[in-house]
Amino acid sequence: MLPVGKAEVLRKGSYAALFALGTTVYPAMQAAEILSHDNIECTVINSRFIKPIDKDLIIEIAQTHTYILTIEENVLHGGFGSALCEVLAGMPSAAKIFHLGIPDEFIPHGSQNLLRERYHLDPPGIIATIKSLK
Repeated sequence: MLPVGKAEVLRKGSYAALFALGTTVYPAMQAAEILSHDNIECTVINSRFIKPIDKDLIIEIAQTHTYILTIEENVLHGGFGSALCEVLAGMPSAAKIFHLGIPDEFIPHGSQNLLRERYHLDPPGIIATIKSLK
């Protein structure tokens, strides 16, 4: 049985934590595997739920990772990344938080692959984002 409100850690690393939702989980796993060849070890979390959000895991990850990257095929304003930041608001954490998702603007028409590439929601985009943090 799937525990409601609990995220699933799919891969453990120490540098960055990738909180992925839905269709972004597999690209996050692919990116983490490729990054590991460059000795950049990432934790990958299948966030699974926005509400209720897994507060305990978010707090734990924020205390053990340098970077947190939320990845969602959703509008960033008011999305999962915003909810994650609300959990960490006012908490002591050295983790720097970044978000990948859809900006609050008109989105042009195109194939899913083209739009995922445009907004860095594919493995190369995730990899480039993580490498830009280093």
